[in-house]
Amino acid sequence: MTSLTTNLLLLATVGSVLAVALWYAERLRYAFLLSIHSGKVFVRQGKVTAAFLDQVRQLCSEHGISRGWIGGVRERRRIRLVFSRSLPPDCQQRVRNLWGLIGWGDRPPPDTGPLARRR
Repeated sequence: MTSLTTNLLLLATVGSVLAVALWYAERLRYAFLLSIHSGKVFVRQGKVTAAFLDQVRQLCSEHGISRGWIGGVRERRRIRLVFSRSLPPDCQQRVRNLWGLIGWGDRPPPDTGPLARRR
């Protein structure tokens, strides 16, 4: 092999490893992920309280939402809610209000993932 071929192969390998590492790191940031399919809400990743899940189900029913997702993204010591485009802004705000009342509030659950910090 020529040095150009070797360099291109090395660059492609490093790029692939970096892309996989970034994808995996982004995936770990979700504290929870709720999926909405056919009007039913399921916990796809993480944990939420039963009361929060019930209220989200009720909101989706009221707004006629049949598809979408709601995620909780870890940001330092808090969890920020993110939504799919299928949830209208007023529904998103109601979910945020619920999160402040019956979600985890100020304290997210302990990070138990493979990259959890040692305390």
